[in-house]
Formats: sequence, structure tokens, C-alpha cells
Amino acid sequence: MNIIKDYNFELPVLNNNGKVFEQYVKDNFDLSINRIERKLFHTFRVVNFCTLIGKQLGLDENLCYNIGLLHDYARFKQWTLHQSFNDKYFEHADEAVKMLFEEGDIKKFDIDEDDYFLINMAIKFHNKIKIDLNYIQSEYKKQNCKYSFKDILTYCKLIRDCDKLDIFNQIAKGEMTLNYLTDNGFNPAVLKSVKNHTSVNTSQIKTKLDRVLCFIAFLFDIYFPQTLNIMDLDRYFLAVDKHYGSLLNSDDRQILNKVIKEVKPSISVVA
Repeated sequence: MNIIKDYNFELPVLNNNGKVFEQYVKDNFDLSINRIERKLFHTFRVVNFCTLIGKQLGLDENLCYNIGLLHDYARFKQWTLHQSFNDKYFEHADEAVKMLFEEGDIKKFDIDEDDYFLINMAIKFHNKIKIDLNYIQSEYKKQNCKYSFKDILTYCKLIRDCDKLDIFNQIAKGEMTLNYLTDNGFNPAVLKSVKNHTSVNTSQIKTKLDRVLCFIAFLFDIYFPQTLNIMDLDRYFLAVDKHYGSLLNSDDRQILNKVIKEVKPSISVVA
């Protein structure tokens, strides 16, 4: 079930940086592994969303493209080392920053050095439970940056939204798994987060229902109305119940349906 409205979901035409990235993955990782191939396609779909929404926001197209392209740079290494995308063992955003800016992989790409700091911050915080404003402010003061602090936050918010857009679509297609979770019931901290319209700390996910509730909580971390505007929220909630509610016991599914009914009318963007 595609929940992206009126949008061509094909992969983008790659510019030179896109081709360099694709070749990097092909040369260093096994694309016959489904998880590696899917992560490559995820990257290019996020590139599409970054350029699409970035254009609507009047942002720099190349900068949007490059942030989308590099946001999951370390995911391929993560899977190869651990056969998992669990950040408990390998924090993929921080590792991407290390690989790109400490080990020098950013030099493979045609990117202005004046853009490095902004891209660094956008990648670092694309997967965190929230953007650490104090950290960025502290690091920003050390830089001779051509971008304003507000600009940096805007691009940080953009990649968070666009990453979630593709995750939403994967959720709606039933591509996420609950197999690694066996317990029923819920962690009260997770249910509390959802009822308070806040993001769920993934370390709190203990049960199948927790995982499904997290799919809903992702919606509370959207920054731009343009992001929600290209989603069909009705279809999204239907898909969550269809694909994942059906895997829950009857008590947990009743809780899920009650939560959906409560939160659905109040989905809005982060201030």
C-alpha cells in the first residue's frame, strides 16, 4: 500500500555524487544481500524526498540532494559487521559522521567544504530521538560557517522528515518486521509517549505492540506541513492495523485501535 499521494516513487536520476555513492556501495558491499540492496534504494528514495520538499521550502537543491545521499552512509558497514541495523551495537549516524569527516570519505564527493559542517550536523541528528540544539549551538560557535544557525536547523529537520517519509511507506507496505519481538502487552513508558504525542525511545521497545505504537509515534516528529501533505494518513493508519495489528493478540489489537482513534485527529507538525 503506497501512502505517498500523487508522487512518482521511482528512483531519481543520479548526478555525479549519486553515481559515486552507488559505485562505493557496489565496490564494497554485497548487493545480492536483500538488506543491502533495500538500504541503497531507501537512500535514493530519501534523495527524492529531500529534493522534492526542499524545493517547496526554497532550499538549495544540491545541498538537499547531498544530505539525503549521505545520511545513511554507514548503514552498509553496519549490516556487514553485525547483520543488523540495530543502533545499540553500531550508532549509524555517528559512524557516518566519523567515516565522512574524520576518515575523509567526504572527499570522494563533489561537495563544497563550506557545506561540510551543515551536512555533518544533519547526518548526526537525523536518527536521534531529538535534535540537540545545545550541541549544535556549541559547535556552531567554533565554525566560520556561511549558513545561519536557523539554516542548519532547517536542513536537520528536512532529513529527519524525509527519512521518515520512506520509513512510513515501508511500514504501509508491510515491509517492517515484528519477528524479533515475542512478548505481548506493552511497556507503559511507550504508551505514555504516544498518548503525550512524543517520540518513543527505541530502547524502550520490549513487545510487539510497543513496536507498532512506535510506528504511530514517528508521526509526532514531523516538522513541515509539506511532509504530511504528500501522505495519505487514512491509508497509513489502515495499513498499520492491517499489517501489524493482525500480528497482535486480541487485547493488544484493541489497545492499538483505541490509540489510533485517539491520536489520528490530532496529527500535526512540530512547532
